Parts: sequence; structure tokens; C-alpha cells
Amino acid sequence: MQLYPVALVIATLLASHGYRKGSLSSSGALTAFVVGYISLANPIKAFGITLIAFYLTGSRATKVGHQIKQLLEIESHHIAKAKGNESNAKKHKSAQGGQRDAWQVLCNSFVSATAALLFRLLYENPAQWKDGKAWCFVLPDVIADNLITRHTPRFLVLLMIGHFACCMGDTLASELGILAKRPPRLILPPFKVVPPGTNGGLSVQGTLGSLIGGAFIGLIAGLTIVFKDNKACYAASSHILIKTVFLGGLGGIAGSGIDSLLGATLQRTWYNTKTKQVLLGRLPPANKTQNDWQVITGFDVLSNNSVNFISSGLTAILIAYLGNSYLF
Repeated sequence: MQLYPVALVIATLLASHGYRKGSLSSSGALTAFVVGYISLANPIKAFGITLIAFYLTGSRATKVGHQIKQLLEIESHHIAKAKGNESNAKKHKSAQGGQRDAWQVLCNSFVSATAALLFRLLYENPAQWKDGKAWCFVLPDVIADNLITRHTPRFLVLLMIGHFACCMGDTLASELGILAKRPPRLILPPFKVVPPGTNGGLSVQGTLGSLIGGAFIGLIAGLTIVFKDNKACYAASSHILIKTVFLGGLGGIAGSGIDSLLGATLQRTWYNTKTKQVLLGRLPPANKTQNDWQVITGFDVLSNNSVNFISSGLTAILIAYLGNSYLF
């Protein structure tokens, strides 16, 4: 098995950069290094490049409008220390780029990293593909008659596209949708006006962000497959790009929809009527008796990370199935 030293260097640099810039905590940086290496140490570049595109774009989106976000949201572990919005201003995650921990990183990369690892284990030596002849791993007409060989490479790549399309769409919907001028409306029960940042809240700006974010992932993955991974794929470039962008956009919308449904029903949203802020995370037990806090939506079943993990996994499977069965 190859070591991929370049992948090792890039994964180290990205994890270090994220830690220095505040987009990753110490545990998040370590996990990001492992995930980054698994994704980059691959016979095709689509897994690693798409991961990098998601990470850099998502980190940048988190910082957009952080002055507004810190007035609308407060993190649960800062409640006891914060003495109002001014105290919370320097502590809000958006001001530092996210401070994603290990669990957050894993929830936004597990499916894709698993697909990348399986692709490497099964197809690490390109000379073994199609008896050494060049073939495009996302097209069925040039692959051997064996059913596993025919469908598995494409399915793994589409899993990655669906996964990151969901994560990118949800990130842009959350980070940009909260900045919309009009308050969001709840997905379930439908059309109820809720404060910005409420789990399950929808806005035109956020929904558009989901579509664009997902399509962006499909475009990056498609371009990498066409221009970097295989000459046989280049011959069918327009055929591949149209479908990856379509599947990416669909994954962004579907993923955000699943995330919103779970957030509105199985994830509790607390709102402080005094500071007019939505709580990020679960309310500490000591604060539940205070009259300033009220429940807006949801049962306290899932955390935000759990919602992201479930929605990205379901979306990845959905996109891989649709793409594998009907488009490619």
C-alpha cells in the first residue's frame, strides 16, 4: 500500500492552518488531519480536493457577518460567563472561524472519508482497472461485466458528492440564512415565524445557499474527475459535469430539508426573551428554571452534531442511489 507523502504534508498543513486561524480546536485539528490524509491518500483526487473546497468555503462562510451573529446567538458553555451581548461578542464561534471540535469534524466528513478509504483499498492500483486500460470510473459502459466492479467505484464517488453537498448546503444555509432581513419560517409546523438561528427555520436566502452550496460541491468534484483523475473521463466531460452539478444541487436542497425536519422536531431550540438570542447547544440544567429561557421548537433528542451526521448520511445514500440507478 502506498504512503502518499504529499497527502501527508497537505493534511498536516491544512490541520495546522485551521488550528491557527481558529476554525478548528485542538481535537478538531487532529481529527481533520486524519480525515484529510484518508481523503487525499487516494488513487483519484476528487475525494481530497472536494474536502478541501468544503473546508475552506465553509470556514469562510462561518466568519461572514459575525458581528450580527453574535447578537442573535449565544453558545451554551458561555451562558454562565456572558454578561450580555458585549461579553459574548469575542466568544461567539463565528468571530474565530468556528472552533470545530473532533465530533463536529467527524460528523461532517465520516461518510466521505469511509468512501475514500474503501475506494483506495479496492482500486489503489489503476493498472488493475479494466485490465490496465483507461476507463472512467463513473461511467458504466466502459467497466467490466462484474456487477461489483461496475457499480462500486461510481457509488463511492457519488456517496462523497452527496455527503459534501449536504454539508456544504447546510453550512451556507445556516451561516448565510441567519443574516436574512426577513425572519425565517419553521418547516414543521409549517410557516410559523421564528427567531433567526432557530433549528428548522427556513429562509429564501438560506434555501438558495443550500442549492448553490450543493451545486458548488458537484462542480468541484466533477471538474476534478474530468481534468485531474482520468483521461477517459475527459472524453465525457459535459456528460459528467452536468450530472455531478445536478446531483450536488439536489443533495444541497435535500440535505438541508432533512436537517431542518430533524432540527424542528428532534432538536430543542431555546430562546432567551431578555437578550433576544437563540442558544447554540443544550441549555445547562442550572438555567432551565430561569424565566428568561423558553422552548421554541423540538424535543431534546438529538444534538446539532447528531442531526448533521444523520442528515449527511441519508443524503449521501440518496444521491448515490439516484445517480447510480438513473443518471450514470
